[in-house]
Amino acid sequence: MDFTVSPRIEDFRSRIARFVEERVLPLEADPASYDAHENIRLDLADALRAEARAQGLWCIQLKPETGGQGLGRMGMAVCYEAMNRSIFGPVVFNSAAPDDGNMMVLEQAATPAQKERWLKPLVDGKVRSAFVMTEPHPGGGSDPSMMLTTATRKGDRYVIRGRKWFITGAEEAQHFILLARTSDDARKGLTAFLFDRDQRRLGRELAACQQPDSIIGQDVIAQTQDQGSLAGAISWHGGSLTRGAPCHPTRSPSWIAVISAGFLSDGRCESACHLCGEC
Repeated sequence: MDFTVSPRIEDFRSRIARFVEERVLPLEADPASYDAHENIRLDLADALRAEARAQGLWCIQLKPETGGQGLGRMGMAVCYEAMNRSIFGPVVFNSAAPDDGNMMVLEQAATPAQKERWLKPLVDGKVRSAFVMTEPHPGGGSDPSMMLTTATRKGDRYVIRGRKWFITGAEEAQHFILLARTSDDARKGLTAFLFDRDQRRLGRELAACQQPDSIIGQDVIAQTQDQGSLAGAISWHGGSLTRGAPCHPTRSPSWIAVISAGFLSDGRCESACHLCGEC
């Protein structure tokens, strides 16, 4: 593999590093810059995000046609490290988890209509999001094949039953991507559903977390009976490699498994790069 940093990526890295040095890091020393959860205060974040976007340092992980900079995985690795010299850095550039991973999933897998409804507000920085996968034991977590939450088709809708917890970002999220089982096939039986926090019959309760940086993001999504329409499903029953199409049983692995694996692998890479920036 070629790990050479191109001149374009280096230009982004240096500009991000300078922005963090001059505009973001000084805020960390002021207790007034923090909110109740020890994250950056919302009004400060909004002001810095506007500056970063004006300088073309916005959503580096996405394609230009989506509203990003198209730097790819190498660019993400280099620039994410520069961002996370400050704990406030990633969110300022709209490259913070879980939004960045969710945006990449939607960019890759969503239909044009779904992108307009669910992706564009994230790219514009108007809403936050969460990836709803983890369940209490013995349910799914890093292994989606263990998923216990079910989605049963009723006409043109699905009824979703199950319980999710420790969902990063759920307290502030407006948009959610939820994984549920739509058949008994461990590999092809998963579907990702898109839903809004304002939908009815969605129960929420705050989990007891001791880490200050986790309180905002570690919520319980208690799904007792939530109905999602087919228009809000990324992958139909069983998953497929053609978005919005019926399942093709001969194709393996399923598209939704690819989505899940991609989300998790990108998240691991992202966390490692951010951690390097903190060192």
